Amino acid sequence: MAITDTVMVTNRRIKLSVVSVLMLSTCSTFAGDLQVTPRLSVDEIYSDNIELRPRARNDNFVTLLTPGLNLQYLADGASVDLDYAITQTWYSDNHDLEDTYNTLLANGSIDLLPNGLSLQASASITHVSRSDARSSFADFVSANTVEYSSYKVGLAYNIISSSFSVDSAINLVLDEAEDNVGERDGYNASFASESGHNSRLLFWDVNSNYFDYEESSREGRFYMADMKIGYITNSKINPFLRFYDEDFSGNLDVSEIQGTSSIGAGLRWRAADHLTIDVSYNIVDEKNDSQGEAGDETDDYFSGSIGWKPSARTDLFAKYYKRFFGDAYQLAYRHRTKRLTTTISYNEVIDAFDRAEYVPTDIQELWCLTGESVELDNCLLSPDESVDLSQYTFVDTVSQLELQKSNAFSLIKTFSFTTELSLSRTTYQLNLKTDKRENLEFGDYDTYDSAGFTITRLTSRSSELSFKFSYYENSLNENDLLSSAQNDYYRRYNIGWTKTLNRTLNVTYSVLHLNKSSNLSVNYEENRVYLQLVKEF
Repeated sequence: MAITDTVMVTNRRIKLSVVSVLMLSTCSTFAGDLQVTPRLSVDEIYSDNIELRPRARNDNFVTLLTPGLNLQYLADGASVDLDYAITQTWYSDNHDLEDTYNTLLANGSIDLLPNGLSLQASASITHVSRSDARSSFADFVSANTVEYSSYKVGLAYNIISSSFSVDSAINLVLDEAEDNVGERDGYNASFASESGHNSRLLFWDVNSNYFDYEESSREGRFYMADMKIGYITNSKINPFLRFYDEDFSGNLDVSEIQGTSSIGAGLRWRAADHLTIDVSYNIVDEKNDSQGEAGDETDDYFSGSIGWKPSARTDLFAKYYKRFFGDAYQLAYRHRTKRLTTTISYNEVIDAFDRAEYVPTDIQELWCLTGESVELDNCLLSPDESVDLSQYTFVDTVSQLELQKSNAFSLIKTFSFTTELSLSRTTYQLNLKTDKRENLEFGDYDTYDSAGFTITRLTSRSSELSFKFSYYENSLNENDLLSSAQNDYYRRYNIGWTKTLNRTLNVTYSVLHLNKSSNLSVNYEENRVYLQLVKEF
């Protein structure tokens, strides 16, 4: 174990050194503005259920000591933004939970050529939940986190002109986890190009991406390209050709997700100066039929998109087409006024070797009291023959969900809605989000829904009062043939008051209540009281 820990520490130092060399070389090579801000944070926290137990709660006082450093560098042709902190925890009773945590967020770029080519690098060290099936709320206080590190370095080429734009990148990627779940290395690439308003003969719109990831002996590759090219006429209706192709490869199971390829012809209607509508009819390559979720072949189809940008404050793009899994959509909307800002987005992406694969283990029969709600307190798991079941009813087969390494491609559909109203002294913010992750080999999926409402009020020139309510609903292992889904519900209330004592010192008082209810997992409640001091130097 000591040898393994030493190797892990050595590898981490090597990776951090690579990022540090890039950051420091940037600062030393390019003359610019460098700002370094050290800080020290001290948190004193009381929790009445430090281990998140349903019963026999264990309260604790927890102390967090966090020195940190923020570095910002900006020059002509280079930039660095780095924030690092190390946190040590102490517990009044549960000394076994005491630990040291590192967090890092670093980004840097160097312009290699004046026409858009740049070298970019990033590194992050975060702490994620050990298992969402146990608790989605992971932090240093409850000590139920896993360190997750991501490193990326690559080249980017970005250029915008009146005739065309290009946004492209290729990156080496390395992701590591303390428990080895969600690790991968490899590279990814993306390319997007669009004609500008000064194009006179042709117009085009190209979007493509590719990744090649490995984990141990497994490898997964994915490729997607969506291209349009058309002829500009003197009228508002212009013809174009559309080509779409996506494919999977590697040694992961892809029997149910054969790629989709199609070619089509369509018309672009420029309804107004800032409004375009595209419609095309697409013929699917019969030699490369998609299997999809239901195993049906993909028929020829119509696709369409709308682009609308009436001003710098409003931007809308919506798209419909078909992929290997059936109907596919994309949406991006942004609208900003003096006080109100709203953004809406919907995307569907393919991933591999992510940290979200929950597998049922220890499958058991669930018998619950007749007429009572289906909760573990009212139920029995796999009762033996000696138990009198005359007052019980068989409900379903259930299991414990265990986080495991992903051996399949996954489809992730994300919808997000955010709106913020900023008044002279008060800010209101509403956030809604839905994530649906489907295992493309077995067809089971997990859904994560969340809603948050925040009110922030400036009570004086140097103080701020905030209230936040958050609701989370996780449905894990849906559509599994062996066991029923696990449904978890979280409600979180937080009230905080921050006072700026001077230019470099502020204090925050806050209270928090967390409530979790579940049909299969543990139910618990926790209350916390926070006191935090932050000093910048």
